[in-house]
Amino acid sequence: MTFKIAAWNIRGLNGPSKHRELKNFVVKEEIKVTGILETKIKAVIEKKIFSSCLKNWSFLSNSQPNETGRICVSWDSNFCMVNQLSASDQHIFCEITDLTQASSFLACFVYADNNYSVRRVFCETMVRLSHSQSNCPIAFLGDFNATRYSHEKFGGSQIWNSLKEEFNSYILASELDDLSYTGCQFTWANKRDCGEYIATKIDRVLVNESWLDKFPNSTAIFLPSTISDHSPAVVTVSDAVTSYKKPF
Repeated sequence: MTFKIAAWNIRGLNGPSKHRELKNFVVKEEIKVTGILETKIKAVIEKKIFSSCLKNWSFLSNSQPNETGRICVSWDSNFCMVNQLSASDQHIFCEITDLTQASSFLACFVYADNNYSVRRVFCETMVRLSHSQSNCPIAFLGDFNATRYSHEKFGGSQIWNSLKEEFNSYILASELDDLSYTGCQFTWANKRDCGEYIATKIDRVLVNESWLDKFPNSTAIFLPSTISDHSPAVVTVSDAVTSYKKPF
């Protein structure tokens, strides 16, 4: 089994230029399942927009009647099946099944809150889900709105304290690690100049040991941000046999 899934904080999906960019991204990268983050779409027009962007694809979202959506997961229903297992305003947790091989894995698409106290609620969910599904391949991917290490930020304040260390502590408690990746080292930037430029790595792909056992050749790439200020993460899911020991 080899195919691609993705997650991208697109910062609003209401404009036609964003529709075209999403469609081009999915086609060019041959994506089969994608999590679109910070969609800012009202629930009543989600179907119309996704029918325009990703024709004949299925989708689900965590939007509410009186709130715009934060996460939408869309997939090629001719290739795979996606079953939502749980959701909140910060995540959508799914089982993804490749219809060609009846093989499945778990993926949690993440758009964590910028407020650390609210984000902590998701981090505790991440620990719980990871432990309860430790025997299954699972990937957490998306915008975590937090850096793991001090060197994952360029510009701005360089103060590193125990509060900023908290995110990495949750990752370790979840028994997860970053999937091997290439591409953009910093996945978000404010795109300013004159000494005000700030860039960070707040988008990532975290996997458990079961994932590396089943998909030893899987990798991630963080592509240029284009119309957003976030890099899209593209994960190649591959169960091809490798002779290398997994670096976990």
